Amino acid sequence: MHRIILDERPEQNFKITDLPNGYQQVELYRNIEETQVDGQTKYSVEYLKLFYPSIKKMTSKDFETQEQIDFIFGEIEKKEKQEQKNNLIAQLNIIDNKTIRPMRAINSGQGTDQDANKLRELEQQAEAIRAKIQQLGA
Repeated sequence: MHRIILDERPEQNFKITDLPNGYQQVELYRNIEETQVDGQTKYSVEYLKLFYPSIKKMTSKDFETQEQIDFIFGEIEKKEKQEQKNNLIAQLNIIDNKTIRPMRAINSGQGTDQDANKLRELEQQAEAIRAKIQQLGA
């Protein structure tokens, strides 16, 4: 999902463009806000680009209601949140792997202050990542 500024207010919540590769690009607009830029009225919109093969010609009837557009945005937001969560979990796994050496040194009685400091630093990073995961509603 992206945010753009348009020169003119879009009359509809979408724009369909035929592409040379046989696909159609559909831009769905949401949250249209009037914005002042350099003394001119522009419109800031949240938008999403989707690409469809031109098997079926897209028309305005395909995106007739705001409910349909909101549903598509909602599905994309869910997918983006899940991808973010997966990336954060991968970061936690990397941190877990980094704790093995200092933990082994400490458990064997060979640990130094540097090992203890490294574990504290890694745990702080892990706590921050777990907080981000919690914010995503996991």
